Amino acid sequence: MRIFGIILVFIYSICFAQEKERLIEYDFGEISQECVVKHKFQIEKRIKNGVALCECVQVKVYKEKQNLKNSFYTVEIEFNPQGYKGDTIQDVLRVDEENNWIRLRIKAFVKSK
Repeated sequence: MRIFGIILVFIYSICFAQEKERLIEYDFGEISQECVVKHKFQIEKRIKNGVALCECVQVKVYKEKQNLKNSFYTVEIEFNPQGYKGDTIQDVLRVDEENNWIRLRIKAFVKSK
């Protein structure tokens, strides 16, 4: 089932979402294989749906309010680099309330033991 979802997201992104996709990146720099790392992205619009493209990535979404008029969403991504070496890129795809795709990309250089 997970593979079907990934294939569906991939086909949709090729056919329809090219103009509406937004890329937000974060680079952890050099990390060791034993070090699980986390980063929080802040998104202005409500997140409707999404998929992590690897089981090494865990995702949590939190709604936060700045004041009565504005609210934002925090997407926390946790990456477990065990089994990876060298340059690594992992993507998490999200769809906002206006059906725009947001690609949250994390990068790292994973040192071997």
